[in-house]
Amino acid sequence: MKSQHKSGDYVLSRSEVQRIYNAPNNFRDRVLIKSFYFSGLRRFEASSLLVSSVDFNRNVISVFGKGEKVRSVPIIDPDYRADLYHFVGRKNAGFVFANSRGESLSDRQINDIVRLAGSKAEVTHPNPTKILRKGKLVSRGVSPHLFRHSIARHMKSDGVPMELIQNFLGHNSINTTVNVYGTLGVSEMQTILEQKYGELPKRLNKSDYKEIDYKIIGGTK
Repeated sequence: MKSQHKSGDYVLSRSEVQRIYNAPNNFRDRVLIKSFYFSGLRRFEASSLLVSSVDFNRNVISVFGKGEKVRSVPIIDPDYRADLYHFVGRKNAGFVFANSRGESLSDRQINDIVRLAGSKAEVTHPNPTKILRKGKLVSRGVSPHLFRHSIARHMKSDGVPMELIQNFLGHNSINTTVNVYGTLGVSEMQTILEQKYGELPKRLNKSDYKEIDYKIIGGTK
């Protein structure tokens, strides 16, 4: 049965995001992961980001998104700005995130950087559904797009208008933004319910079922 949850329903907490971007030893990789979150970049937008697209005078990044459309993304976090300035400031041209030969990072390289950082930070994908890998069911690893979903959800929780989130993410239509982020995500529902009813159980043990009075609920054992 197909899950009714959308990909944007599953997000990282702010503390999990911080743990992941602080995990890599490589400074480039830390800035890359911060860019996925604080700038809401898609993977291909990060790999194609040019030094000339980062304007520290205006605190804006010009992002070439889908359909070759350009959007201006404000640099909203002071620590992220300082790291980006320190990292980009030594470059005159070329790709912001490049390999040792000056070439843009491949999709696989980016995926590996993010996945390894998540593993080192001991953070897995919030979607509990396991995936099949090499004949075994395993937990999902952290992905670049998960940070984009997370910043959008966090902005929504902070009361940022949908129109601003739409522009920040580069959606062509406000309907796309509303459809993905307009409803409560899983993490938001859990937070609200825990505030009202206390901490929710993460899983039930077999012993928990023994306490159920099946006569009361009209069922049978």
